[in-house]
Amino acid sequence: MRRKDQPERYEYVCNGYHRYGKDNCTSHRVDESELDKLIYKELMSLKEEAQKNYDSIEADVKRWLAQKGNAERQTKALSARLEQRRGDQQMILLERLRDREHAAVYDEMLKKCEDDITTLTEQPDSIRNYEATIKKRKVSKM
Repeated sequence: MRRKDQPERYEYVCNGYHRYGKDNCTSHRVDESELDKLIYKELMSLKEEAQKNYDSIEADVKRWLAQKGNAERQTKALSARLEQRRGDQQMILLERLRDREHAAVYDEMLKKCEDDITTLTEQPDSIRNYEATIKKRKVSKM
């Protein structure tokens, strides 16, 4: 509703009172400037929260970039260890074939070797996927 008082102003008036009477609703109104202040305050709060989320993600990305070279070195070292363990596995298999009397010992060594190979296979993938994880977090926080 437009009020032509000095200064001219706008306010929002509940139509329930006018339509259904005082038994259903009270006569109340809200000045447009008050609504504008509330909306502005809420938008600023939302903006601050978004900025905090963005800063947090940026910090994660910077940490990751600082560690990227380190991660690449770790990945190469893990790959070298993986190849070494695969070679060890082949040697154990050959020894097991030659020395059937101690097959149980070789089986245990093979089990440990297979566990190491599984671990060494998963670790480089988790390091490589760190960048994708950060990107997902960035999208989900926005």
